Amino acid sequence: MHKRHGLSQGVLRFEFFQDAADPAHFSLFEVYADMAARDAHLQTEHFLKWKDVYLATQERKGDGHEFLALYPEEGDWKKG
Repeated sequence: MHKRHGLSQGVLRFEFFQDAADPAHFSLFEVYADMAARDAHLQTEHFLKWKDVYLATQERKGDGHEFLALYPEEGDWKKG
């Protein structure tokens, strides 16, 4: 993972996790400003490249579920 990532436009939070029991398994968690920002991000060159590598190398894959923020409240995720 390149640590100089920086947040893409519309991405409010970006977290990358390594499974403690299976160091070859990783998970990505991102929070977007809205669904339009999510949809735009999923079409960026860097995301598509990352997705291809992830899908080719990870045995367990997430489903890209949409979650609702319960805490902190949605407004607290947004940058001021």
